[in-house]
Amino acid sequence: MQQIRNILVGVDFSPGSEVAIDWAVRLARNAESRLHVVHVIDKSAIGEVARSTGALESSMRDFLTREMIQCLEQATAGLDLPQAVDWEVRVGAPIQEIATVSRMVSADLVVLGCRGRADDGVGSLATRSAALVPASVLLVPSPAPAAATTVVACVDLSPVSGTVLQEAARLARIESAALKVLHVNRLPWFNLNSVRRADSKGSSNLPRIQRLVQDVGLDACGVPWELVTREHTDPSFEVLSSLEKVKPDLVVLGVSGRSGFRHLLLGSTAERVIRREFSPVLMVKHHERESTQEEKP
Repeated sequence: MQQIRNILVGVDFSPGSEVAIDWAVRLARNAESRLHVVHVIDKSAIGEVARSTGALESSMRDFLTREMIQCLEQATAGLDLPQAVDWEVRVGAPIQEIATVSRMVSADLVVLGCRGRADDGVGSLATRSAALVPASVLLVPSPAPAAATTVVACVDLSPVSGTVLQEAARLARIESAALKVLHVNRLPWFNLNSVRRADSKGSSNLPRIQRLVQDVGLDACGVPWELVTREHTDPSFEVLSSLEKVKPDLVVLGVSGRSGFRHLLLGSTAERVIRREFSPVLMVKHHERESTQEEKP
């Protein structure tokens, strides 16, 4: 299983980003990763401040950059930091700059804070950044659990499912957490006599799930795990219902490439999970060419 070498956390000094810092610091320390702490000053704000004070825009930019570096160091003061930490202040459009830095440092994981229920559980910066950055994105709401003891991987047998399972197992191992693999099999909409079947161990997809587990090498990861299968005419509803019961500390689910993240903003299962604010949610991208056909059993 590949190691997490670089973790980037975006900081805007909101309550959500404070919780995101805590998660990023702990994960980087446990995984022995390099931590990149990044704040972005909006370029338009520098111009406004310069005009109001009569200062040169270049001078104001240098001044604010130095001030923000100190603020970043203060924001992480007192924390048990990993050995390798970088603080960086960028100037520009926040979303694009977070994406740019993530590419520059080859980030394996980007951690961003959500604003909480005042913004329907999803900060606009967090979700729009998730659409641009190539790495997996961990959205951390405020408040959030202090650590992950139970991780749920939502597996739908789409092309991204293998990556979802790998990422979930990797974080479960870092956090010394238990892993639950959740799959909901879609029943035909006309199946009125069996709208929902709980604990469907006889699911027709079970052989494919078992092959996926074998391909990922889950048994060799050293993580205690459990398979949870359900059946429902509305898989999205059943995913939410199952998460309500399990109450995980971390949910891992996937979307397929950039188009998938656009769909996330329009009301997919992923967005519904985030908006319900169960816990931090790790969004995993599928980087290979997307397929519109399901894998043959």
